[in-house]
Amino acid sequence: MVCSLPAKSAVCSPDGTKLAAVTEAGVDLFNLSNGAKLLSLAVPGVVLLDWSSTGAYITTAQRPSKQEDGQPAKNIKAWDTATGAVVLELGVKSVNKENWPLLHWAQGDDAAFHGVTNTVHQYSRASGFKTAKKIPIKGVCTFQPCPAPGKQLLAAFIAESKGQPAVATVVDCSGEQPVTISRKSFYRATGASIMWNTPSTACLVMATCETDATNQSYYGESKLHYLPAEAARADDACAVAMPKDGPVHDVQWSPAGDFFVVVAGFMPAKVMLLDNRCKPVYDLGSGPYNIARWNPFGRFLAIAGFGNLPGDVVFYNKLNKGVCKQMGATRSGSAVTASWSPCGRYLLTATTAPRLRVDNNVRVFNYIGDKVCERPFETLLEAAWLPPPPGTTYEDRPPSPERLSAANRCRRVLSSSANKQARTQRSARTRRQRQAEMARQQGMMQRTMKQQRARTVLLLVLQV
Repeated sequence: MVCSLPAKSAVCSPDGTKLAAVTEAGVDLFNLSNGAKLLSLAVPGVVLLDWSSTGAYITTAQRPSKQEDGQPAKNIKAWDTATGAVVLELGVKSVNKENWPLLHWAQGDDAAFHGVTNTVHQYSRASGFKTAKKIPIKGVCTFQPCPAPGKQLLAAFIAESKGQPAVATVVDCSGEQPVTISRKSFYRATGASIMWNTPSTACLVMATCETDATNQSYYGESKLHYLPAEAARADDACAVAMPKDGPVHDVQWSPAGDFFVVVAGFMPAKVMLLDNRCKPVYDLGSGPYNIARWNPFGRFLAIAGFGNLPGDVVFYNKLNKGVCKQMGATRSGSAVTASWSPCGRYLLTATTAPRLRVDNNVRVFNYIGDKVCERPFETLLEAAWLPPPPGTTYEDRPPSPERLSAANRCRRVLSSSANKQARTQRSARTRRQRQAEMARQQGMMQRTMKQQRARTVLLLVLQV
């Protein structure tokens, strides 16, 4: 089904059944199976939108404003997508993409978390989101609840301030007071992003600083830290050793949470695969890369260089114990984003505005790098795969031997052609070097003969 909807932006629900479209009047919810409008939320001026983990709730953000009494207006609202009722309202003074979402949902939507000064508020679904449990974390700037159901773990980041180092910590919130499980202190960190693995046994904290102490990067510096979420392994908290000096471009956990890939270092960047205990497993080499994407099963891995880079994409098959084997490669020039299809067999790349105002397009490649689809757009703001509808399952299949054989033959042909071209270039270069050397020697001989004639004439003049 293809349909066109008037909207400034749109976000699909995690279960793939509904679409939230932002309009001037508010937010409209549509049924993706037939395009029917389910309900409209009367909330004008929405600038950001976010779904809960199950799609039962949706969070909207309006620009900050003040009420008549001078207090901040309730510009953050959580809505029940079944009834259209507001279940939670909050007032915040700052709304931007960098700190969004401001309301974090626990797995299963059993609770919602919101950070305030020195405290994280937990709103329980059982109480109708009316009461808040206060979790004291002094100086908390960024936090993230764990994704595993049944666990009440919270990872938090506290920025460096007044000579005190920054802190990343994992706490257990199941009791009346939070209990620290692991903790790591470090300097030169004013912001951070937190990434949990799926089973919530560990998390990664990407700490950033606006300035680079070495003056090698205009964009500041970044460091990666590893925190275990098990008290018995608290001493394993550490700074992740980067494969190369320079910024951390991207970090991605595998869907199973047993490995994570790091793209780091000054160009050409280095790509390294590590296990869930932060031990290096496999070196994927260097190249003009800045992003990594796992397919939904964690079997295929795409390493790419987008934005200001040429757009090279390399596809790997992760084998046992983390060993990776290259399946293919391609190039998607001027691409900005990349994402795997729900079936895990295709990669979508998109060139979008406002990053680029020309040559907007979407391209689809299979897992060995063959382009199967391309569509241009005059202006493309966003492109993404729809999540599979409920009840849809895909099988985790290995790469097809026939396709791999064809891709290998193609690579051998290309490699042979490239080698032949390289030999031809080397021969031409050697021939030019020989010609240049002969010309140099001839020039030296001519200069020597001229000097000898000049000395002969001088001797004759002196004799006379």
